[in-house]
Amino acid sequence: MRCISMNPVLLIVFTMVSFCLILFILFSKGKNSVESSSSFNISSTFFGSSGSTGFFSKFIVILSSIFFFISIILNKQISDYCLYSEIRKSLVKNEKLLNNSEKYERQNEIPN
Repeated sequence: MRCISMNPVLLIVFTMVSFCLILFILFSKGKNSVESSSSFNISSTFFGSSGSTGFFSKFIVILSSIFFFISIILNKQISDYCLYSEIRKSLVKNEKLLNNSEKYERQNEIPN
């Protein structure tokens, strides 16, 4: 059963949000992380003295929310399209059966 129809713009945004979410989760530091090397301490100079924990955690929450809502919207679009497609196929099939039965009845009519 192939019934996939998605909004391409929404799908591109969904993909971009997914990649950004993955990158931000990978670059965020854990609560108990120890940074022994100065090469790993670049985020503290770029994001200020508080570091990147506040920025990353807030941005991850925002991206996660966007990801969740776009997932729901895409799922709704797919399910609506599949339902419409199945109903349309059913109606076409029923119409063909009805037309065939009418033809059969006309052929079997007894002339008066």
